[in-house]
Amino acid sequence: MDEDKTITLEDIYKNRVLTAKDKEILLALYYHRCLTSNQLAEMFYLYRKDGKKNLMRSAQESIRRRLRKLFDWKVIERFFPPAPENEGSMPQHVVLDTLGANIVAGLLGTTIKKLDWRYEMTETKLPYLDHMVE
Repeated sequence: MDEDKTITLEDIYKNRVLTAKDKEILLALYYHRCLTSNQLAEMFYLYRKDGKKNLMRSAQESIRRRLRKLFDWKVIERFFPPAPENEGSMPQHVVLDTLGANIVAGLLGTTIKKLDWRYEMTETKLPYLDHMVE
């Protein structure tokens, strides 16, 4: 599959480009609305299947690679809020894009209209953002 191509729902079901973990990430983004890359790394990559802990740096690298694919496919949207002065950079913040919301609707056996989700949520100036990612 071409890396620069935006995938469609048909591509997802036909080519099975999403992993089981991708689907879990999308569901987490739906339920939590917005998560940071660090939160996603802890949730999905910090522990291995055998229960042993990965290094946080390894987990962060793994989630960044996967989020990049999901972003390239237009399944998620991401943004980098400005950091307070002299405090480095903020982690990327991730929300569902429209295609991601459609995938979640399919996973939940409903339609995007029945989900409590709107694309407006993906604005980079979410008034409730600080509360959501604490």
